[in-house]
Amino acid sequence: LKKLLLTSINAKNQKSAFSSFRDGFATGHVAKRLTNDELSALLGAFTAKHPYLAAALGSDQGIRLMNVDSRIAERVITSLTNLDCPVLCIHDSFIVPYRRVRFLKGLMNMATRSVLGAVLAVEAEALGLDELADDPLHVRQDFIWWRQTPRCAGYLRRLYDHEALWGPVAGASSFFG
Repeated sequence: LKKLLLTSINAKNQKSAFSSFRDGFATGHVAKRLTNDELSALLGAFTAKHPYLAAALGSDQGIRLMNVDSRIAERVITSLTNLDCPVLCIHDSFIVPYRRVRFLKGLMNMATRSVLGAVLAVEAEALGLDELADDPLHVRQDFIWWRQTPRCAGYLRRLYDHEALWGPVAGASSFFG
């Protein structure tokens, strides 16, 4: 269903969506045998449950949505870069130092509000240290210790330089001197 939905959002009409959907499967796959009526029924069941998406199907929205996504990402990347905060982008996700996760979420909220006029939900696989600011010191230290691995001298020098810019984290001096 997800593949059918994504194909439909990117297609100019339902007929081309259904054809493209079937073309995406290997010969003999069950999806190759689905008729236009069956695929239309699947989309109909989906839009009955999610009617706000009905107008997007078969309307060639893919390029517009990718543009919106890129404008949001550009705002986040520019903000982090201007603050000398390292960021790694993977599709519509961002990886930042674990001390900047709450900060990143705030930037993402500002970017979506700026581009869309509303804040979208942000998901994260793990908490960042900055999200534990109100937790007791031993909880924050445990978080730091858990994430540590032996570091080489070059890494420690770069970290020291980075912390000079961003400031130390509670308990960090016990790890890095």
